[in-house]
This record gives sequence, structure tokens and C-alpha cells, in this order.
Amino acid sequence: MSAFANPGADVGGLPNPKNKLKAKTSDVCQRTMEEGKYYHVFNRSNNKEKLFKEEKNYFYFLSKYVEYNASNVDTLAYCLMPTHFHFLVKVREKESEVEMPEAIPTVSSHGYAYRPLTDIEKGFKNFFTSYAKSINSHYGRHGSLFQSKFKRKPVETTEYLKNLIAYIHFNPIKDGLSKKYEDWKFSSFKTFLNESETMIKREEVLELFSGAEDFLYFHNANFSTDNKLINTIEQEIENFF
Repeated sequence: MSAFANPGADVGGLPNPKNKLKAKTSDVCQRTMEEGKYYHVFNRSNNKEKLFKEEKNYFYFLSKYVEYNASNVDTLAYCLMPTHFHFLVKVREKESEVEMPEAIPTVSSHGYAYRPLTDIEKGFKNFFTSYAKSINSHYGRHGSLFQSKFKRKPVETTEYLKNLIAYIHFNPIKDGLSKKYEDWKFSSFKTFLNESETMIKREEVLELFSGAEDFLYFHNANFSTDNKLINTIEQEIENFF
């Protein structure tokens, strides 16, 4: 019998639903990222090691993100945590014009302007590889920095898109690293509270929430530490690992 005859079965010969779910999410993760579609891009460190040893590492990570991906995707939200990260992106159309202002305060845009759409997955892969090599070299470490290949989950509905934006910003509160959204330095949340130059698609996101007031209300009213929505999104993320 082929070793692949029933990969979802347990030792008793019965299907294991969790294995099937993991296989399904793994398949989704390997699909090509398509133009015009939204994706939740995320990953975590190997063995819960800190991805960012010092504050400057967060900014360096973001600068590398801009360098390798800004010409391929629009960024709607992000959050960098000590052991993991989240980006919400929309894949650009081919050969679209790209404005490259300051991505995040203190992070250089490297002066990119116009480039055709290139291999999306390769851009992300090169981004993570470049960052990991720099960290390994600077801190004298060896081996894989990230647990596995980066994950990308397509976002299919507007409602899920809104919930995901709030979830991404909620991470520091959920993990006890801050009490308020705006207290965490390394997320896009504060970008929506001012008019400073940014690469974040602020207007698109605020329009999604019908304005800044509803954006804030949605974040504050829809999330708490025992919210079922948080558990649902977290379980979906966990199924990718």
C-alpha cells in the first residue's frame, strides 16, 4: 500500500479531522498570491526565540520589508511582536505606479518609484532570508530564525478584513505587552490617528470602516481578551503551523 494512501488517518484507521484541516490550510498557504487580492501574511520564530533582539531590529525588519515588497503589495496593517509578526497586504496590479514615501517613521523608503510586479512569494522569501542572515551575522547565531516558511491566508470577505485589521492591532494587548492600542510602537495603529506621510493605505482602511471614528469604535468595542472572534482567528492561524 502506498505511504500516501490515507495521510489523514490516525493509528486506528479513522480520519483525523485536525490533520485534514492542517493539510487544507497548508495547501492554501502554498498557492500563488494573486493580483488584486488581500492576504494575511504571518510567521513566528523558531522555538519562541525573539525575532527582535533590540528596538532597532524592529525598524530594520520594516526597512527590509519595504525594500523587498513595497513595489509588489499595498500594506493595510501590520504588527511586529517579539516572537511573531502580522502583515495585511493587497497584491498590486501588474506594472502599477508605486509611490514610495516614508513607510514608517525613521524607516527609509530607499527611493523606489516604479517597477513591474515581480514574483510576490520570492519577494517575501528574500525579505525574510535577508533579515535572518543579518541577525545571524550580527548576533553570532546559527540556524533558522523562523519556524517555517512564511504563511499567507487569503481574505475573502469585507467583514473578515475589518476583523483581521483589528485583530492585528490587538496583539500587544492580547499578549499583555500594552494596555492601549496606541501604546505599542511597532504596529500600524497610530498611523490611522494622524495625517503623517505613510505607506500604509490609510484612506482605504478608514473608508472600509466609514471613517476614523468608526475605526476606533470597532477596535474598542469588538475586542476583549475573551472575545470568541479572537479565538477563531487564532485557531485559524495555528492551523497553518
